[in-house]
Amino acid sequence: MLSGCPGPVGVEVPADVWGEDSGVSSVSASTGVAAPAISADDIDAAAALIKAAQRPLIVVGSGAQEHSDAVRALAEQTGAGVMAFRT
Repeated sequence: MLSGCPGPVGVEVPADVWGEDSGVSSVSASTGVAAPAISADDIDAAAALIKAAQRPLIVVGSGAQEHSDAVRALAEQTGAGVMAFRT
């Protein structure tokens, strides 16, 4: 598992496991982060990175259910695969 071509990793955890005791005594809580402002230059830079990718992958959660047409269009335009997580 530590050799070969490294790449992205996804971990899906069943909902009933989230309530289990982890045995960890202390974990820092997230303070939450506001969504950053996105400029046209940021979008152009992201599009260039996606276009240059050899094997792009779009990862979506359940929040994308209402936007499946947009996800499909992006995948078709970029040649990207799509992986959906049940979040």
